[in-house]
Amino acid sequence: MSIKALEHIKITDDDINWVERIMGFNIKFDKSRRNAIKNLDSVDIQAFPGSGKTTLLVAKLAILSRKWRSPNSGICVLSHTNVAREEIENKLGNTDIGRRLLSHPHFIGTFHSFFDTFIAIPWLKSNGFEINRIDTEFATSIRWRKLSSGTKTYFMRNYKDHNLCQYSAEVGMINWSKKGKSL
Repeated sequence: MSIKALEHIKITDDDINWVERIMGFNIKFDKSRRNAIKNLDSVDIQAFPGSGKTTLLVAKLAILSRKWRSPNSGICVLSHTNVAREEIENKLGNTDIGRRLLSHPHFIGTFHSFFDTFIAIPWLKSNGFEINRIDTEFATSIRWRKLSSGTKTYFMRNYKDHNLCQYSAEVGMINWSKKGKSL
């Protein structure tokens, strides 16, 4: 099945060589992975955990973001958990290409956050319902993104993640603060 928004895009070996360089970590895609990255049809990729499915997705998204020209339509990546979004943020979030993917018109997140953002909340608002909520996932991700890459690296080396930025009802404050100021 062909995806109309991708008809003007062609992924080449030069594009894949470029993404291998920006991703670092000595990533080299073999022929089968290169073919998967170049394939712009709708496909299902299944493999064992740790085999590189998300790395392949991140590489393909970086290339697509670099070639994307439409200001009004975007790439939508949906996952059951935040793992894929977090890996994309961690691998590409400090690059211009990665930041482009993490902002409008693109969407990378969970099915739940997509449903809330684009279906449930707009429907409720359009039907006169007042929305009073704290979106922990959304607020936590914004707080995490505001941290410097050095601070994130420090936390990750100490086996800490974005959950440090969650609101704690027991304490009544954010779990992590900078110079005494809650984020």
